[in-house]
Amino acid sequence: MKTMTMTEIKRIHREKWKRANWFGPDEMKFFRTELGSGGYVSPTTGLIYFATSEQGSHMPRRGTVRFMNPETGEVATHGTFGGYSSIGAADKAAEKIAAEVR
Repeated sequence: MKTMTMTEIKRIHREKWKRANWFGPDEMKFFRTELGSGGYVSPTTGLIYFATSEQGSHMPRRGTVRFMNPETGEVATHGTFGGYSSIGAADKAAEKIAAEVR
């Protein structure tokens, strides 16, 4: 399966998405977002799946699987926000989802 670095994912988002920058420093700081090292390109859909983790006020840090449409740059949540115990668990899930999604 093809992989992408987070730098590549951010570049595609910046070039394609003409609204608010999902990866902008203010957005990342507000949600206390941390990013995984990269993403996984679904061989069937072309969507790019990657992991993040966020920590709300008085809440533990949790992992989330995200996906980005490389044609539009739009980023969305796959499944439940904060649905994984860690960014590592979310990353493993992102790889599996990218491989299995139809």
